[in-house]
This record gives sequence, structure tokens and C-alpha cells, in this order.
Amino acid sequence: MNEYLPAHQHTGACGHTPPAPAPTCTHAHHPAPHSDAGKWLSIGVGGSLLVITLAIGMVAFALGAVALTVCLLVLRSTISGLTSKG
Repeated sequence: MNEYLPAHQHTGACGHTPPAPAPTCTHAHHPAPHSDAGKWLSIGVGGSLLVITLAIGMVAFALGAVALTVCLLVLRSTISGLTSKG
């Protein structure tokens, strides 16, 4: 506290009255309506990511199947070439 000024007390003599307390509300509080846009947006993004993941997986499976088929055809040709010369 400042040592040069006397302590101030809020009494009727100073002319200052403390503010009245804020009134309390008595009405019922209802939750604010919310939009379902965020939910549907996240479902759309999640579904799109799932479909893209499945499509990439199918392409990888198809490439593996083609590679296996080519490998088996080359192996069959090599084996038939070795057996026919002998």
C-alpha cells in the first residue's frame, strides 16, 4: 500500500457505494442448435479415404497377379525347352 495515503474504507461517509450484485437469470437454458455438417463432412472424408485405399489395394493385387502369371509362363517355357532338347 502507499505509505503517503491513508487506507480507504468504503463507508457511507466516502460517498461511494459498492455496485449491486448482478441479477441471476431465472429462465431455462436450452442448448444451442448445432449443425450436422461436421458429422457428414467427416463421414464423407472417411468414406472417400476408404474407397481410395481399397482401389489402391485392388490395383496392387492385380499387378501381383499379372507378375505371377508372367513368371509362371516364363518358368513353363523354360522347363518345356529344357525337356524337349534332352
